[in-house]
Amino acid sequence: MAFDGQIKVLDLRLQNPGDTRLLGQRFAVKDIFAIAGETTGFGNPDWLATHEPAESNAPVIDQLLNQGASLVAKSCSDEFALSLDGINEHYGTPHNTQLPDCIPGGSSSGSASMVASEMVDFALGTDTAGSIRVPASYCGICSLRPTFGAISVDGVLPLGPSFDTVGILAPNLYALAKVAACLITPTYIASSSHPFKNLIILQECFDLLDQALIPDMMAALMCISPYFKSTQSVQKLFPKKMLPGGLVEMVEKFSAIRGYEAWQCHGQWIEEVKPDMAESVKQRFLLCHDATESDAMAARVLQTEMQQFLTEKLNDDYVFCLPTTVNLPPLKSAGADELQKNRMSNMQLCSIASFAGLPQVTIPLPLTQLNIKSPSGRTISSGISLIAGKNHDLALLVAAASCSQTLKSDGDGNTGT
Repeated sequence: MAFDGQIKVLDLRLQNPGDTRLLGQRFAVKDIFAIAGETTGFGNPDWLATHEPAESNAPVIDQLLNQGASLVAKSCSDEFALSLDGINEHYGTPHNTQLPDCIPGGSSSGSASMVASEMVDFALGTDTAGSIRVPASYCGICSLRPTFGAISVDGVLPLGPSFDTVGILAPNLYALAKVAACLITPTYIASSSHPFKNLIILQECFDLLDQALIPDMMAALMCISPYFKSTQSVQKLFPKKMLPGGLVEMVEKFSAIRGYEAWQCHGQWIEEVKPDMAESVKQRFLLCHDATESDAMAARVLQTEMQQFLTEKLNDDYVFCLPTTVNLPPLKSAGADELQKNRMSNMQLCSIASFAGLPQVTIPLPLTQLNIKSPSGRTISSGISLIAGKNHDLALLVAAASCSQTLKSDGDGNTGT
């Protein structure tokens, strides 16, 4: 039987919640969130065995319980959340309902699988380098990586504190927006009805697409563009003087910071415990071990410069459009080299929002021209994304809902709405 992504069944709810906006909604959380009385496993049995149960819930869980939602499961995470694949050698590879022979994407793999399988109404995961966005795209569901800091990460195990966010996975944009409105701190809410006037198509991101996805993606751009007063395509997002190596260099700078921070967070434990880890994860942690403070500090200087540039570029009127992932998910049988190449390509797309701390929403785009059906008979989807300026999370979701109405359905009326 395929692994459904569920690590443990739970039943946490409040008898008298303070609000009822999410009453009756069932949700799961990735196995890196603190749950009172439960030991957080971080996707690794040795971590589970060497840590104590949490004394209290992560605040974000309490927020949802106070809105009437019920926590019904702990979901599988890739080991230490240090992967975009969705493969966990200790617990299994969560099921991809769209393409059962393929990986689901990670590291919020179990949460995505449970949403796509309709086991829960929504789920929480984390996104440092794409761990919400990639599985959403691969599993054909919606996701939000929020503005950095907009949702509390207290009680959530860190990977790269400069980039870590709590992300939301949901089957449609309505459900996604409903949960986001309950979680995003009022300080971070820009007008939820603000109309973005201008669309910027990030051509260098679309140039990374596998050829098979291009016809549907180009058709989607034609459908989305009329929603905006103006549409422009830019070949390179950043001036060459600022980022000579383009998105590849951005990933390198991101990795310098994230790698250094990951080792500061967990290196001592790794050296003391010497946990059993998948070889690919072990190799990535070795790279983290080699990351230097001086490289991280230099990368932060560039990060500040790029954030200022994007703040001016986006302001209140602009959104970026880009694919969420470069291709359909690799097969479960894919080799290490293929998976690594795929990860690095996806990180070029994901690094923009991660590095700049911007909100990004993923909308499932039915690949009607590719014409591949899931086992249920539905046309499979791949993600197309919108990125807005900081603190425009809820407005971004409104814009995404409007845009998704114009996308082609799969013949069964299935779109991202």
